[in-house]
Amino acid sequence: MRQRIGRIEPRYLGATLGIALAIVLYFADAALKASGSGGVAGYWLLLFVLPGVLAGAIAHRRGLPHEVEKEGALAGLTTAHFVAALVIASLIEGVLAIDWTQYAAQVGQQIAEGVKAAIVPATAIAGIATLAIIYGGCVVASWLGAAAYGGYAGIVGRGAQAERSS
Repeated sequence: MRQRIGRIEPRYLGATLGIALAIVLYFADAALKASGSGGVAGYWLLLFVLPGVLAGAIAHRRGLPHEVEKEGALAGLTTAHFVAALVIASLIEGVLAIDWTQYAAQVGQQIAEGVKAAIVPATAIAGIATLAIIYGGCVVASWLGAAAYGGYAGIVGRGAQAERSS
C-alpha cells in the first residue's frame, strides 16, 4: 500500500486534501446558513494553502526540492477544477430552482419576464467571474503554501547542515 502511495504525484495528494477541504467548507457553510448564521467566514479560505503545503512537503521529502512550488501550484489547479465544478453546478441549480409563477405573482408578470430573460446572461457572467476568482485563488494560495514550506525546509535544512559541519 505504501509503495502505491509513493508513486502518486505530490500534486494529486495535495489536491485530494484541497477537494476534501472544499467539501467540508461547502457543507459547513450550508449547515451554518440553515441554522440562521451567516455561513463560513472568508478567512476560512486561507485553509486552501494546505494543499500546497502538503504537495510541497511530499515533493521535498521525495528529493525534489526544486519542484516544491510547481507541485503546490498544480495541487491548487487540480483543486480549482473540482471547486469550479461544484460552484458552477450550484449556480445552475439555483437558476433552475426559481419558481417563476410564484415570482411573477409577487412582482408582476412583466417584471418576471424581464428577469427571466436576463437571468441566463447574468448567471453566465457571474460564473465566468467566479471561475477566474476560484482558479486564481486556489492556484495562488497553494503556491504560497508550497513556497512557505520550501522556505521553511530550506532554513531548517541549512540549520541542520551547519550543525552537522560544526
